[in-house]
Amino acid sequence: MYDRITERLKGLGYKFDEETDSGLLLSEMNSVKDFLMAACNLSFIPKVLEGAYIDIVCGYFLKDKLLAEGSDSEEKLSVGRITEGDVTVEYDTDKQLGLKERTELLAERLIGKKEEIIANRKLRW
Repeated sequence: MYDRITERLKGLGYKFDEETDSGLLLSEMNSVKDFLMAACNLSFIPKVLEGAYIDIVCGYFLKDKLLAEGSDSEEKLSVGRITEGDVTVEYDTDKQLGLKERTELLAERLIGKKEEIIANRKLRW
């Protein structure tokens, strides 16, 4: 799963550095796993939630990285064009938004998987 998440981050335009980023990424992976399992009352992350899990981890990773590095993160975060299915999002063409705002929008979109989480909840007895 770690490799799939790093590939997703690279696909989003983030220059992943194994040495400096792996600790934060592993922490985000554990946090999101615990959150999803608690929110859905599951003992493991099912295959149907893997895509949402990966996106949520990436979203929180980008948000935390941006907060931790502040303006120094500009060289590592270069979100440009994102295509998922028939939807294409381009942040570089919007000159009104800076890098921080574009990254925040991307992270919020990745984290916003509420419908997928709700669809996979199990009742607690």
